Amino acid sequence: MAEVVTHLHVRDDALDLYGFPSHKERRLFRMLLGVTGIGPRSALGILSGMSIEGLEAAIMSGDVTSLTRISGVGRKTAQRIVVELKGPLSEGREPLAVGAGEGAEDKISGAVEALVALGLKRSEAYRSVTHIVRQTEGEVSLEDLVKRVLGGTVSPAACEEIEEARSEARR
Repeated sequence: MAEVVTHLHVRDDALDLYGFPSHKERRLFRMLLGVTGIGPRSALGILSGMSIEGLEAAIMSGDVTSLTRISGVGRKTAQRIVVELKGPLSEGREPLAVGAGEGAEDKISGAVEALVALGLKRSEAYRSVTHIVRQTEGEVSLEDLVKRVLGGTVSPAACEEIEEARSEARR
């Protein structure tokens, strides 16, 4: 039996489904999406331009030259990849799975997407969510992740408006 790990990329005008042979590859794809200026197509190009292990090693060592050898990756993009992903990669090989229980990657991805929709930068949202996941013991819901990242920055009235908008979107 073969297993395909998927990622649903939601945009205003499209729903795109991407498939990967392993959780590790999908995790790196999602991390690349968090880098400023990298979309799904660029992330796929980066993943296909180098092995997963080679890509992680290049990011960890700050090897911008190796990254620029990948088609479509310039020096500035390679530097951004190193700067924005070195931290999450160095904090552990599986930063998304720490303490979140089953479906951790989906919860984190959902929380990041919600925070981006609320106006946070993707890389900022990712860092905040993964920080909370590492601090939380046991299960944490997607809603709790979003609320904890927002902390006291959103008024109760705004939270109610967000909840109403979410309810209407489900209908």
